[in-house]
Amino acid sequence: MNVERLAKLIGKSMNFENIIGTINNGSAGAADINAHLSYCGLSNEEQELINVMLTGDLSYGKNIYDTWGLIILTEYLTACHEVFYQPSKDRYSKVTDKVVDCLFIETLNTHCPFCNGTGKIIIENQISTCPHCDDGTFIFNDKIRQEMMDISNLEYDIVKKFYADVSNNLYNDYMTAVEKLRKHE
Repeated sequence: MNVERLAKLIGKSMNFENIIGTINNGSAGAADINAHLSYCGLSNEEQELINVMLTGDLSYGKNIYDTWGLIILTEYLTACHEVFYQPSKDRYSKVTDKVVDCLFIETLNTHCPFCNGTGKIIIENQISTCPHCDDGTFIFNDKIRQEMMDISNLEYDIVKKFYADVSNNLYNDYMTAVEKLRKHE
């Protein structure tokens, strides 16, 4: 579990003594964290968002992945219809999966894969600033998104029409879950 992310979500003054759990040597275990999350009034979707963010494992939230996949599929088919592009069923499901993967990586797992989120890379005997990120947060642009999705220019132009709105909605849902956690410290 990513300790830095967890420290940001759960306040320093949080008291685990009232939670029945597995506190050993003054530290909190996974059972303690899950118990605290269960008392925060999070919906299943919000809890999965928090878990995906904390663990960085996109496979953790299967239900939320399916939910957002359906949202993107609907948006994609609507946008395709607007530009008179009719992909095959197999093609639009592949595009939808790739868009969902990119959406989750960009929105919830923002650390740079090249420098592991440090903002610095070591080349031979020199430490230099990572050109792929801004202080450890990966810089996404249209070219990188299109390469991550592995889709054609036409398909990316279609996806681009709704991608920013869907990304903002996912981020807002995540921030709502974080606020619930902070209220329940």
